[in-house]
Amino acid sequence: KDLLYVGAEPPKPDSSAFDASVAGTLSYTDGGEENYAMNGMVNVPLAEDKAALRVVAYYQQDGGYVDNRPEERQPLPEYQYSESAAKLIDVRDNYNDEDSSGVRAVLTVTPTEQLTIEPGIYYQSTTADAWTTYVAEMGDLKSNFLEMSPHEETFTIYSLNVSYDFGWAELLSASSYSEYELLTTEPFDRVLPGALGLPFPYVAPYRTNEEQEVFTQELRLTSTGSGPWKWIGGLFYQQDDLTTKQRYVTPDINDDLFGGAPVVPGGRLFVFDAEREESQFAVFGETTYSVTPKLDLTAGLRWFDNDSDRYAVADGLFNGGESITDVNAAEDGFTPKVQASYRTNENTMFFATIAKGYRPGFGTVVPPPGLCDADLAAIGVTNPSDQVDSDELWSYEVGSKASLMDRRLTIQGAVYFNQWDDLQQSIDLPTCGFVLSANAGKAESKGFELEVNAMPIDGLVLDLAIGYVDAELTESAPGLGAQSGDRLVYVPDWSFSVGATYTHAIAAQMEAFYHADYQYSGDMTFNYDPSVPDLYQRDAFGTGSLRAGLKKNQWQVAAFVDNVSDERPALGSLRFLTSGTLTYTLRPRTYGVNLSYEF
Repeated sequence: KDLLYVGAEPPKPDSSAFDASVAGTLSYTDGGEENYAMNGMVNVPLAEDKAALRVVAYYQQDGGYVDNRPEERQPLPEYQYSESAAKLIDVRDNYNDEDSSGVRAVLTVTPTEQLTIEPGIYYQSTTADAWTTYVAEMGDLKSNFLEMSPHEETFTIYSLNVSYDFGWAELLSASSYSEYELLTTEPFDRVLPGALGLPFPYVAPYRTNEEQEVFTQELRLTSTGSGPWKWIGGLFYQQDDLTTKQRYVTPDINDDLFGGAPVVPGGRLFVFDAEREESQFAVFGETTYSVTPKLDLTAGLRWFDNDSDRYAVADGLFNGGESITDVNAAEDGFTPKVQASYRTNENTMFFATIAKGYRPGFGTVVPPPGLCDADLAAIGVTNPSDQVDSDELWSYEVGSKASLMDRRLTIQGAVYFNQWDDLQQSIDLPTCGFVLSANAGKAESKGFELEVNAMPIDGLVLDLAIGYVDAELTESAPGLGAQSGDRLVYVPDWSFSVGATYTHAIAAQMEAFYHADYQYSGDMTFNYDPSVPDLYQRDAFGTGSLRAGLKKNQWQVAAFVDNVSDERPALGSLRFLTSGTLTYTLRPRTYGVNLSYEF
């Protein structure tokens, strides 16, 4: 399906011909359930060379693979759960099902050769019965929850692109408005024994509701004429509003646990309300001058003006009473770029780039002192700030792109060196479950990237991508408990992927294809506290997939295996007091078959 394109432009409507396709996938996950997926596309010309509509839709049901095995049995005594709790759960296999669906529709209208109008809409919805996590102490892909943790997520974006070709330049107006909403219930039934000293779990829901609206407008004028000068200039504006509400409230907890005594005033364990408003405005321009037919010099400059307001109120027993965050961050400045590129011939090019980048500052909510004192003390932080300043990055890169052997071999690679000032970092506090954000001072990263694509014989395509990065702090960051020389969090050192695809004819109008790939990701840290090893670092891991099939005319059928070696890396781990170690991992080995037809 072409509904979701990451890093690539999806196909545009085609007014010259009707086109349609449909596909279905059936698969099974080891130790879990069946998975289903269907998607379809239709392209309808509405007026030849003038208008066309392209619609893509999909539905996907991912079966569960985590088994719930609590020691307690339902029904629980009434004093062990709040009336506000979500659906209670007993022993249940494969309880983490997830459904998702979406549609994207784009209309392209070209009233004249110069004018193109393209409105579009994209909608996606995801619902799940439970978190896709297991509790490490319970064993492989096992949990011990007493309450379901459903979540719902919807995202809608409306877009309008209008372009006009003046002959000497093309003007593009790109407008979009998006709405995002998230509703979650988190499995906190085993948190209260650690927080309140209870000898048994108490089921009470921790719910989060996020609503976000983003409006973006960009105007861009790009030169199209001939000559040694090429340029681009424009304006950018964005307004981003986010509202967050979190409730860990159980009105009946005092009656259930404390004989009516107001130990938890109003049953408010933790209440959080926040509003964030951010605006960005920028003016940018870039020009390239062809000094010779082989040498191009480029210079660009962007001026920005950003404003961020955040207001938040937190309250409840775990927050130690009411606290207010009221932070404004406003800044403006310039980010330049220069680049030189040299073509030794039509198939080989070398380039060097120096550029400055930044991330805007923002207000942040300080982790609740009652819950997070131990985590903060472990990294030596006594007074976390509610303000994260902007950071800036200078990037230096040298690379090359080459096509050899009549384009049967393409190679592109680069080496780079980056320097940060006031680096923004967010780390997970390992046992209280909240996030600490702060400026980490200075940091450096250096590394290389290499991509190779080869076709040694007809029908065989080989792909290789490899990267290495050494990223570390170059000065201590007391606000995060980090020392000079510490690795930057969430940055694997090595990464590589390799793939091979072979296609050959086996009969008239029929061909077979075979594909194998393998991806590797090096180890990675999540915070700066190695005293809790399982929450500090993720080990390196690799995973592969296989695919083979037949294609005849418009039909295609393929069988596949994902996560061939059934790897179980700990992609992320959290521990909320006595919750156990909640661990995210890959979907286990999955076998399947896919059938598609193009009309």
